[in-house]
Amino acid sequence: MNTITKSEQRVVDYILTNPYSFLSQNINQICDTCQVSRASIYRLCQKLELSGFSDLKLEVSKNIESYLKEHDVLKFNFPFHKEEVSEQIIQKISNDYLQTSAATQNLMDTRMLERSAKLLKNAQNITLYSTAGNVFFAENFQFQMQEIGIKVHVPIDDYQQRLSAAASSKQDVAILISFGGGGSVQQLIQLFKHNHTPIICITSAQKHNPIKDISKYVLYMTAQESHYRKISSFSTRLSLLYILDCLFASYFQLDYDNNIHKKLHYYKLLSNQQTI
Repeated sequence: MNTITKSEQRVVDYILTNPYSFLSQNINQICDTCQVSRASIYRLCQKLELSGFSDLKLEVSKNIESYLKEHDVLKFNFPFHKEEVSEQIIQKISNDYLQTSAATQNLMDTRMLERSAKLLKNAQNITLYSTAGNVFFAENFQFQMQEIGIKVHVPIDDYQQRLSAAASSKQDVAILISFGGGGSVQQLIQLFKHNHTPIICITSAQKHNPIKDISKYVLYMTAQESHYRKISSFSTRLSLLYILDCLFASYFQLDYDNNIHKKLHYYKLLSNQQTI
């Protein structure tokens, strides 16, 4: 960093002092804020050995948790304290959600999302594998897909998951939700590899994550909270819900008119049945 210019230093200072504002802005907005040219930002990316602006944003998102812990900027693990009143708690949780939404959006690779949706579209069977704490989100995705006539399997206990993975094939798709690749995830991955089953991996963007490279299809959750040392998974839950909703919306978009027709048709049938 000894080689950076004054313009590049302004960008660096802005990232360090306003990381979430940086993540929420596009390159033109950052140029205006820092009073620099686009060329200055691209030169900074080159000096950081990054391929471009998107990679710079990805690196900021991936490293923001450790940076915030070190500098005590935001407390995602303990967003409120025992002496705070309800109004303060409401505001703190709101801030947590806003920052999480912005960070997740900036981690979202639109081409990866579109490719993942197309993979699901061509799948013979779709199965979503999740840890116990995220089962409700998996079942919500299952319900969304069921409303447009698409069956998604959600095995819950460990044996059911391993049995389902063992019976998978290259015509199927596995959606694997795992924040850090712990538990029985590695066993599932070995079964998918053996059966050549495509995987859509939804995982954290933290540096030391052993499952980030297992698939061509990876969607990133924010990594702002500790896995264990926290009040609750406020940020992680919202990030996962955001990703699953975007995945459903992208799938829906592939056959928009037909999906609208199916959903309205199903509910019309249900409504008519209630009047009988």
